[in-house]
Amino acid sequence: MEKREAEKSPFSQLDHVTIAVKDIERAVKFYSSLGIGPFVPPARHDFVNKTLRDKPLTDKVITREAWIGPVFLQLVQQAEGESLVSEFIDRRGEGVFHLGFVVDDIDKAEDEVVKMGLKVTQRGRREDGSGYTFFETEALAGVTLEIKEEPRERKA
Repeated sequence: MEKREAEKSPFSQLDHVTIAVKDIERAVKFYSSLGIGPFVPPARHDFVNKTLRDKPLTDKVITREAWIGPVFLQLVQQAEGESLVSEFIDRRGEGVFHLGFVVDDIDKAEDEVVKMGLKVTQRGRREDGSGYTFFETEALAGVTLEIKEEPRERKA
């Protein structure tokens, strides 16, 4: 199959694949035994404004990441509260939870995706305005799609 350049969209640049797990230490140990890793906590996961279906979200997740080629594998465990992660685990058990795509401007990209007809389910923003947005795509795509903007001080 020939590689083609996709039209520029918020879903043009795959950044990571996230697997929801019940026990992150067990998952890290397993993936590490396969030679994947090292797993580290994300550099900036400090979201000050989070919502789930437009209501304030005060959950806590534990996250570990390991690079695999040009993308990283992210493991996530719900530690406190409820979020899309805990809903996914309750409904489907452990497994591939979302695909994350990196964008230059999270708010602009979110607006563009909403205009495509997708509904926002969860979002989080850092103090600098960067952050993430999850869309309701599981029934259509088999997985949740996420867009994210890196912290602005790391973009330079």
